[in-house]
Amino acid sequence: MSFPLTPGKSLLHRYDPRLKLVVLLAAAMGVHRASVAELSVMALGLSIALPVFLSPRRIALRQICSAFRFALVLLILSIAAAGASSFSILLAFSTRLYTWVVLGFLYIGTTSVSQIRGTFYALSRWIPGFPAASFALMISITLSFLPRFDRALTSGREALASRGGVPWYRPVRKIKAISIPLLLRTVRQSVQLSEALYARGFHENRSFPLGKIPRLQLLVTAAIIATHLWFTVFFRIP
Repeated sequence: MSFPLTPGKSLLHRYDPRLKLVVLLAAAMGVHRASVAELSVMALGLSIALPVFLSPRRIALRQICSAFRFALVLLILSIAAAGASSFSILLAFSTRLYTWVVLGFLYIGTTSVSQIRGTFYALSRWIPGFPAASFALMISITLSFLPRFDRALTSGREALASRGGVPWYRPVRKIKAISIPLLLRTVRQSVQLSEALYARGFHENRSFPLGKIPRLQLLVTAAIIATHLWFTVFFRIP
């Protein structure tokens, strides 16, 4: 799966000041009523987007776009148990960074968690097997990014070796090898838990018992995102 960035057609490529204003305003709209998960998404997006806003010539758009997509796909997996909608899956097929940023922040800023959860359960009532299909699609998208993740780590090893090497690269590789099975186990448990709740007549006004999923697995998901961003953004590896 490839996500080409078309030069000359992206608003972000031209550093349009109107885009920057829209993104920041959209993020501010959702802060006053945002939950921890929503604030995490906004913080992640701003941490990747702000370097482009502040010093656009120092960071390659292609690397930022790759890191942003990878992080969002894994983040969708980590918060899917709290109630994600098909809109999140639609974002995974975006081909330009500004589409991710603008649509993501506008969606978060104008949509509450209950509305997201309500959309998900409404579709699950009308489409048999919709929850399982959604999780399966997100898993397939994530797995399609793993070869790129491996290439990033390999390139990172070569880049670090040219700079004299760093002793903690090998432990990072081991963490990645352990984290992928845990990530898939987290998704599988989320699917099983959601199917059990649907069988009990679960609806959008009740909170999802995310605490039944081991906290370590959710933390490992965040570690995968952080590791990938470290190699792609800070070391400028595509």
